[in-house]
Amino acid sequence: MKTASVRSKLILSFMAVAGFVVLSSALAFYTFVFLGQTLDQVTEDRLPPIILAQQLAAQSERIIASAPALIASVKEDERKAVSDAIRTDVDAISRLISQIRHFQGSARMLAAIESDFTQMVTYLRKIDDAVKQKLRIIEESRNIYDELLTTHREFQAIIKPAISIRKHPIGELEEFLGDYGGEVDTGLVRSVGEAVGQLMPLLEIERLGNGLTNFLLSSATEDNMRNLRIIELKGRSRIADIQEQTSRLKAGMAGACAELMIRFKIYAVGDRSLPELRRQELETTGEAQELLEKSRALSEDLNRTVSELIRKTNADIHQATRSAKKTRRLISAILVFVAVASLVFSAFMGWVYVGQQVIRPINRVVHLMRKVSEGDLPESPDIPRADRNRKDEIGSMTNNLILLIDAACETACIAEEIAGGNLSVEVRERSEQDRMMKALNQMIRRLNEILDETGGMILAVGQGRLDVRGNAGAFDGGWRDLVTGVNDLIDGLSNAISKSAALSREMALARKIQTSLLPTSVENIHPDFEIAASMLTADQVGGDFYDITFDKSGYLWLAVGDVSGHGVTSGLIMMMAQTVHATVTANLDCEARDVVVKTNDILYKNVRERLKESHFMTFTALKYLGDGQFEHAGAHLRIIVYRRASARCELIRTRGVYLNLKKDISKPTENSYFRLERGDVMILYTDGLTEARNSSGELLDMDRILKIVGNHARRDAESMRKHVMADVLRWCGNRREDDMTLVIVKRKEEADG
Repeated sequence: MKTASVRSKLILSFMAVAGFVVLSSALAFYTFVFLGQTLDQVTEDRLPPIILAQQLAAQSERIIASAPALIASVKEDERKAVSDAIRTDVDAISRLISQIRHFQGSARMLAAIESDFTQMVTYLRKIDDAVKQKLRIIEESRNIYDELLTTHREFQAIIKPAISIRKHPIGELEEFLGDYGGEVDTGLVRSVGEAVGQLMPLLEIERLGNGLTNFLLSSATEDNMRNLRIIELKGRSRIADIQEQTSRLKAGMAGACAELMIRFKIYAVGDRSLPELRRQELETTGEAQELLEKSRALSEDLNRTVSELIRKTNADIHQATRSAKKTRRLISAILVFVAVASLVFSAFMGWVYVGQQVIRPINRVVHLMRKVSEGDLPESPDIPRADRNRKDEIGSMTNNLILLIDAACETACIAEEIAGGNLSVEVRERSEQDRMMKALNQMIRRLNEILDETGGMILAVGQGRLDVRGNAGAFDGGWRDLVTGVNDLIDGLSNAISKSAALSREMALARKIQTSLLPTSVENIHPDFEIAASMLTADQVGGDFYDITFDKSGYLWLAVGDVSGHGVTSGLIMMMAQTVHATVTANLDCEARDVVVKTNDILYKNVRERLKESHFMTFTALKYLGDGQFEHAGAHLRIIVYRRASARCELIRTRGVYLNLKKDISKPTENSYFRLERGDVMILYTDGLTEARNSSGELLDMDRILKIVGNHARRDAESMRKHVMADVLRWCGNRREDDMTLVIVKRKEEADG
């Protein structure tokens, strides 16, 4: 006997359920027809008056809800928009009242509705007129506020320059006392006295004027009538105080202030004053609020009448529908019986057959397929033997899935062997259509070929043969890219080795040229000083600069600088600056500022204009004038001077502009002077020392440099240089992120004969 399929069983079940549905639908159709007739009677005769009455009440409430927005309007277009919306609602209510008249109802209720509505419309018109009046007042107030702000700006434009002018002599006196001390010029004292005599009234007038403006502006948001009166009185008082202070000013300034006070008085006092206009605005708003409350009371009366009308109509509707309910109950009972019977049968079919014989086996298959899709391939699938032995569609689906899992497990095992490096694994093709096993066999062959090709190349490179290349044309796709990439790697390695050797030779030559320009022997270069100097670069070519030379008149010159950045470009700019400094000092009788200005002229023309490089350079030139006196110019780090007498370090500021930033720096470049007493030490340096970092990233900074200098200041110049530089290198662990330059100039206790 042939077993029925799942499809046949499901169709029979659905046909039985459909029979119950048809029976239920027929009963429901009869119910709908009967109730439709009753509903038509209710909706055509009874419901329209209720709906119209509810719409009337809603329109009335909308009008009352819109009235506060009308009162709150601050612009004419806002008022007009709200007024038009209210007028539209009023017209709608008029139409609703006309429609209600066509239905039978209480004439008394309708008359009461019409009376309340007419009175409410009258109040709304009065509210609209009051809002118009309020907007006119607001517009006038806004204009006066603008005038007040304009007058206040004019007031500030007069007062602030006057105060600034009077403060200038006081500032000159403070600067004089701070810089020079001693006796003060009597003319300056007299000028300061006059400025103070005028400055105090001006400051008081400025304070009072600002306070008056703030008082008047605050009236815009004041809602209390008593506070508005207080604002007006305070405005009068402030004007009187300003007029009193104005009398203490000179004629021109007093006249300007008096003219402004006349305008301030208009804004503070009188019919056009800001407090008075705000008072009128509040009164008008209050009148509108009273009318709104009356309108609300009328709206509530109207709604009560409408509610009474609705209750009366509802009573008629209940009477009409009472008879329909009995019929509905009977038919509903029949429908409930049919529905229950249908549900019982459907539940029986769904649980006994569909749930147990269809859904549950399918869920087991779906669960297993989900595990397979996630890569979980069970060696023994958890499927009951009853599902495997079924002769319908579910049994066929279950057995085919088990075969698929077995094939996938076998493929996964082979792939794991290949991934583990076993390229000799046996791969049996199960049929001519077994694309998976064919692909695995092909992958094993290609892997063996690519390993042979790349292994030979790597072995040759390891033996020093950089001319070997793989045959990329023998492969396709990613394998070709792999062989090509190894070829490119060998090419890059070969080129890098050649270029690195050439670059090392060029950098060594540049380093040799740069260091050859630095001063060599400086120990006994001048009878007044012990001098020691050194420079350590971060790269092979550094950007730091120092020089020690003599001009044609025999004056000693020193210079120190730092080019921004590192490397060859910075080193070339440094060599250019050193050449210029040596040439200018050797051939011209000049001051320190002349050397700085001339060096900048040449650097700007060659570096900025010709080379188009934006590197800047700190640079300070020092000229020894004799007897410990030094003249210096140019912007660099502060000069450290250790004073033997006090055993403390002094920092001397270097003034000027960095080189190669501006074409002409002659104006801001000036000479400054300081003196070294016998035994004093001058230290010139670059930021490679102060910005040296330890292993924690902490800067050495100026305080630690000064402490290091103080520790070794009693040594001779060369020993001091060695110990200071050693302490700095110890701090940074001999890691130099920037060039380090150090010049020690110590004045001898006694000059050499």
